[in-house]
Amino acid sequence: MKPFSWSYSKLKNFRTCPRRHKEIDLDKRFKDKENEVLTWGNSVHAALANRLGKGLPLPKGMETFEPLINRLEQAPGTKFIVEQKLAINKDFKPVGFFAEDAWFRAVVDVLILNPPVALMVDYKAGKILDDPQQMALSSQCVFSHYPEIQAIRTEYWWLAHDTITRTDFRRDQMAPIWRAVWPRIQELEQAYNTNNYPPIPGGLCRNYCPVVTCEFHGKGG
Repeated sequence: MKPFSWSYSKLKNFRTCPRRHKEIDLDKRFKDKENEVLTWGNSVHAALANRLGKGLPLPKGMETFEPLINRLEQAPGTKFIVEQKLAINKDFKPVGFFAEDAWFRAVVDVLILNPPVALMVDYKAGKILDDPQQMALSSQCVFSHYPEIQAIRTEYWWLAHDTITRTDFRRDQMAPIWRAVWPRIQELEQAYNTNNYPPIPGGLCRNYCPVVTCEFHGKGG
């Protein structure tokens, strides 16, 4: 069995339903159902990455995002990074994304370094559900990989709502964040080590879960 590793999405999916997390994230026996929001979000995400990373023009219908792109391009910084994959080991040391000892992984949509500060952006296509924890965990990866960075301004871009939400994180304030999330990480690791992923029936079961082998599929809670 491979060493335990995790990401924010795996942690979130596990909390929703351990069985669903195992079948989709780990065993990959099923895939999430496509919907208009997911399809559109993937398209916009790719378009913004190509615009920022490769200088390609935005596709027709996405020109409204150009002012946001211009804002990033004009931001002060010594290094501009798009779609960076970052990982840390259990000692919070930087490692390669696919390293055997990679413990936590995060993908940063846009990172602008301007030591001792940085700007980190994450695109969101769905409804506004601001969750600073995802950005906090990603910030730890940045702090680990870039020791010169002492503070990070993080931004969620809610593309369907023309809204930006911001949270700032400082290197010397990360310990309480990790203490708060640690019990959830331990639950996830315990499930992995014991291969125990019981289902949690809920509203998703009825129409939105692709795990047809689950006894609650199509029934709900």
